[in-house]
Amino acid sequence: MGKSKTKLFCIILGVCLGSFLVIEFLADVFSADPLALNAALATCRDKGWQDGDLGMSKSEVSGWLLGKTAKIELTTKDRNEPKTVRLTLHKAISLLGWHLVDYSEEPHVR
Repeated sequence: MGKSKTKLFCIILGVCLGSFLVIEFLADVFSADPLALNAALATCRDKGWQDGDLGMSKSEVSGWLLGKTAKIELTTKDRNEPKTVRLTLHKAISLLGWHLVDYSEEPHVR
């Protein structure tokens, strides 16, 4: 009887793990990478930037399924003191949101 319960537990565990991987894959395929940009802009708003202050310069998303990293570079629209804002965001699994790993502001070099 103990062998039967162990086998049933392994089957249930396998089905749960398989279901999680299928859901993770579908979330990865159907989730748009612009969500990383939205998270970056939300972080910039938290740092005091206004919505119209920054423009997109570069965006790179790497990784697949379990673990994605986004490197986003924004430039200020201020011609007097141009700056470059660099953000690195990470998402452990596709079902979770992006979280900030690194943030820096530097004078914009032309």
